Amino acid sequence: MNRLEYLTELRRRLEDGGLAAEEINDAMRFYEEIFLDAGVEHEAKTAENLGTPEELANKILQDSGIHPQGDSVFQMEAAADPSQAHSTDSNAPQNSNSLTKLLIIIITSPIWFSLMCALAAVALAILCALLSIIIAVFATGFSLTIGGIITLFTVYPAGIALIGAGLICIGLGGMIIVPITKGIWHGCVSLFNKFTNFVHKFVSSKAVA
Repeated sequence: MNRLEYLTELRRRLEDGGLAAEEINDAMRFYEEIFLDAGVEHEAKTAENLGTPEELANKILQDSGIHPQGDSVFQMEAAADPSQAHSTDSNAPQNSNSLTKLLIIIITSPIWFSLMCALAAVALAILCALLSIIIAVFATGFSLTIGGIITLFTVYPAGIALIGAGLICIGLGGMIIVPITKGIWHGCVSLFNKFTNFVHKFVSSKAVA
């Protein structure tokens, strides 16, 4: 089963299970990224590792507090005592899931906290390197401009050339600093969101398992 077939079937089963549209979209984005990271040539293997769409959909539904269709235990409890079944459905699984998630977060905190620190260090290093380049461009521009002004009194053409080169450097620095800063910021935010989403899905999958 390729990526498109797998995700289409997964979405259908989640919709049939009554999962909210926003949660469905989040799940689809997450598993689509897994397929894209694995590559086209490994789509079948990735689908095999994830299990069938039905199995994965059941896990996602259970994690959201929704019993998948065909759960005979739930149906028998509901038929025998609807109020008791509702209480078991809405309270016990959610409380158990919350406690399990909390324990998993605490146990795995050294792993994901170390990864978060490493990602933050890499992002900070890249930011410092880019800022150093921008500062160097500005410093060069100001140096050339000042040197050109001084040279005007001795060698006029050379002074004009130096001032022009200095102004070009300053202009380039001003042009690149804004988009680079925005790009770094958006990249860091996107990376952080993806990481927290991965941790959430990882914890959720372990809680269901």
